[in-house]
Amino acid sequence: MDLERVLKGSPWTFNSHLMLVHHLGEGKDPLKVLLIFTNF
Repeated sequence: MDLERVLKGSPWTFNSHLMLVHHLGEGKDPLKVLLIFTNF
């Protein structure tokens, strides 16, 4: 429930900076996730 709220409630900010989040599936490599865009 919390995960859904976070992912659907974006965009989020921290200290006035945009914070991008991505749900990592099992076995996914976090170094290969491109955090380059978000929906507004």
